[in-house]
Amino acid sequence: MASRPTTAAVTSSLAARRLRKELRRVGRTLHTARPDAEAIHDARDRIKRARATLRLLRPQLKKGAFRKGDRLLHRVTAPLGSVRDGAVLIDKLDALLHQYHGAGALVGTESLRRALDRDLSRKNDTLRTDKRLRRRIDRLLERASTTAKDRKHSQRRDSVRQGLRRTYREAREALHRAQRKATVKSLHTLRKRTKDLELQLRFIEKQTASGHGRSAAFRRLADTLGDDHDLAVLHKRIAEDPSAMGDMESQTRLIALIEQHRLKLQRRAFLQAAHLYKIKSREFARRFA
Repeated sequence: MASRPTTAAVTSSLAARRLRKELRRVGRTLHTARPDAEAIHDARDRIKRARATLRLLRPQLKKGAFRKGDRLLHRVTAPLGSVRDGAVLIDKLDALLHQYHGAGALVGTESLRRALDRDLSRKNDTLRTDKRLRRRIDRLLERASTTAKDRKHSQRRDSVRQGLRRTYREAREALHRAQRKATVKSLHTLRKRTKDLELQLRFIEKQTASGHGRSAAFRRLADTLGDDHDLAVLHKRIAEDPSAMGDMESQTRLIALIEQHRLKLQRRAFLQAAHLYKIKSREFARRFA
């Protein structure tokens, strides 16, 4: 039986070292002559881990340091996320057409897929060949890595647990907003805070050798919400360029299939979230004392 993970062995200094380590690796990954899709995906995942760690450090950072660091990392993520979205949209379209038998016969789906392929190639080429963009990313990474040094002089022993509690509380609040009104934005915010929580728990579990039971449950919820968001992005892409399919009736039917599947994913996500976020943040944090 795995031991219970605690934050006692996880200091803010340890978390800060992890943040800087992840950002150094992002820099090395993107410094290759022409980073491929796998390298770009790896860099994006590392930035996610860095942002989650920065959020874990938030109670220990000086005023304004968290917002500055998070804003810098968001600016790095944008061009990388654009490439990732391009690849995922193609996969989601293929999976949707496969899942709903007969949908593959819709007029214009091959034309749409070719348009998505062109989008992806253009985004990949921009990131791989635009040296000015990559130099700007380097500068942003360097500035973000200094944020972790901007900590208060007095080190609270429970600062990591307080950071974990705050992330859980923000995720729980995001759930309540999404339950009141399930918009693309509210669901995506819930997904981001859930992903932060998963990555923070994975970090704590790794340091305490406690297994991955708790983080895995949050990962499953983040994946469900991520699938929903990807379909929402696909819907937007199709609606913004009707000429990509060339047939309005087929476009309408495909969008209806997307929204039908999104509703299934949202029902599943709300069931998962109701279980994961049923206790208040104080009780959740107490379990890691």
